[in-house]
Amino acid sequence: MAPRVNDHGVRIRGKKRRILEQNAIECSKYDKYAFNHIKNISRDLKQQDEENTEKHPTFPDLHQDIFDALYKAKPQEVESKHMKPGWEANWDIMKAVLDDKTYKELRMHTTHDEFNAALATKTITEGVLELLPDVKTMPRAQRKKGDPPDDPNSRKPDKKKLGKAMNNAMGEASSECKEMSEAVLSWGTGSGIAHRLTHDEKINLAKRIHKSSKLKELAKMVGRFKNLAISTQRTKVKKGTEEVHSIEIGDDLGRMLDDEMVNLGHQEMKYDFYMRALDGELLQFALRDRMKESKGPIVACIDNSGSMSGEPEIWAKAVALGLLEICTLQRRNFVGIHFSSGSEARVFNFKIGEYAVLDVIDFAEFFYGGGTDFERPLDMAAKVIDDDMPKADIVMITDGICDVGDQWLMDFKAWRDEAEVTVFSIIIDTYSHYASAWKENYEGTIKKFSNGQVLRAADIQEESGMANAGEIFGYV
Repeated sequence: MAPRVNDHGVRIRGKKRRILEQNAIECSKYDKYAFNHIKNISRDLKQQDEENTEKHPTFPDLHQDIFDALYKAKPQEVESKHMKPGWEANWDIMKAVLDDKTYKELRMHTTHDEFNAALATKTITEGVLELLPDVKTMPRAQRKKGDPPDDPNSRKPDKKKLGKAMNNAMGEASSECKEMSEAVLSWGTGSGIAHRLTHDEKINLAKRIHKSSKLKELAKMVGRFKNLAISTQRTKVKKGTEEVHSIEIGDDLGRMLDDEMVNLGHQEMKYDFYMRALDGELLQFALRDRMKESKGPIVACIDNSGSMSGEPEIWAKAVALGLLEICTLQRRNFVGIHFSSGSEARVFNFKIGEYAVLDVIDFAEFFYGGGTDFERPLDMAAKVIDDDMPKADIVMITDGICDVGDQWLMDFKAWRDEAEVTVFSIIIDTYSHYASAWKENYEGTIKKFSNGQVLRAADIQEESGMANAGEIFGYV
């Protein structure tokens, strides 16, 4: 029987000892399989592994530890005395991870979320790489007479360096994961689309948002408008959607006219009232559903003129994406038309179940920055509706600085009425210093082609501005 040796190659006697661990976080075969799967689909993690394993033999185990500490529901720490010699730095690093004040907050985004756990693993790993021992400082398997003494403390990271590196790495990882989670919520449009993203698609999404200040600002506003859209729709369903339409005959006492109540109080007329009630011939209010019997798509025309750049652009697109959220909830198609002047108009189609989050990002980032022409986008909306989308609503979102021709207006209104299309408008009003008569002139133009509500966000700096613009969610 061959003698047993310890991790340093020294013979040991007596009862069998515990096998020393290379992982500071308890790790099963399944955990290793799961992380290898993640590395195979994440080019960044795979590259980290390939670049650092040769110089730092403990790197693959640290990589696994960081991922497990972030991903697993209940990660368990291994006792330091059970760590294999040479892996002391891994244990110290993982201890710093678990003790960091940001750890619990970070796990809110990474627990059982493969993508966020991988994203945070990459960031934290980059921050602590320099603290790992290299091959030269690893313990030798066979120690010989005259070799320098093996000092485990020489392989342990400096506490100050570890604290500083961990604080920076955990903070950055937490910020990235929070940003990514908000992005998925903002751009996923509640339909589960975000959950169908591949790992690389999520990486591309994260990179685009990280580089674009417009998308970061828009994400904040989109979240608020989406919540407003959802709550408005829920309130609308709760309160009911019926309105008084005309007078009819029937036997619904709850809708009975006041005149009938007068008859009920008359000594002789009350018998006539009873007879007509039995025959269903009482005068009552006729109700109709404010919502269409069959929901058609929403076509949003978003003004891309230079005067809309900056905060008005963010507002306009946030409203449009709130409308997209409603379409998702109601299983309706959505079309967005960005327009400026002349031939500058582009159509974005969002058919239910056929678009991805990155399509929404493309729509959100697009902007012309030219002049203004109302006629072309409304003509394009009409064509879209005629070709494939009956019973549609059109929503014009603009700062109102434009006019239309008399003949075009006559033709458009004729088409609108024949097609039974409702045209709503939202005026993003940021030009309070202009003369009121000047503003009324353009608002009058908008009212000419709109047969639905014309809403004004009088001050987009205030909450009232959002509430005014958000009223549109109650009409579509």
